[in-house]
Amino acid sequence: MKSKSLKALVALGAATFFASNAWAVDSSRLRFLLGSGSVSEYNQTDSNGATTDWMEVSNYDVTSSGGELSFVFSNGLGIGVSSGTATASNGAALATEYAISGGGFELSYTFGEDINLTLGTKVFGDATLTTYQVNGLDQTSLYESTSKRNQSYFVNLGFAVGENWELLVGQRNFDVEVDVKQAVSGALVATYDAKFTVTSIGAGYRFK
Repeated sequence: MKSKSLKALVALGAATFFASNAWAVDSSRLRFLLGSGSVSEYNQTDSNGATTDWMEVSNYDVTSSGGELSFVFSNGLGIGVSSGTATASNGAALATEYAISGGGFELSYTFGEDINLTLGTKVFGDATLTTYQVNGLDQTSLYESTSKRNQSYFVNLGFAVGENWELLVGQRNFDVEVDVKQAVSGALVATYDAKFTVTSIGAGYRFK
């Protein structure tokens, strides 16, 4: 999903609240979501300034995935941790794969009880190189990564299921950038930057 889908999700949640008048949060809750999504930008810029757009390389698949774990207090404030990964890989016998991730600690606020809307953003954390595999060989340990940009925000919709459970659907947007250097010499190898979304589904337990 892209920005239009995110706006539609927010609009649906807002309309639901106005229709149900369910603004008050009465119970705390523990939540877990997992999902996958789409990548809008994924670039590799080498030390000479040459850029490879992984979205344009025909034999590469570019995907995203992620998850979150959070706790919402009875006053609506929430804390949590999340992560999201953008991966560019090919399907050759000697696979090549590059993956960078963004994640960290986040804050949120939830409106509503049986039907609810949660808005949140990451407040701190790092972007990292998680996979650097070339010709079937994992070389991740030979490199170090430095976070240059690590931004994300999200919206979740929750629906009560029975007395204590809730079904959750949500979308999270990521914007990350990472410098990758040789672990021994410290020489810059490349800079990776990506913008992507993760559409998630999950469950929550409400403490009544």
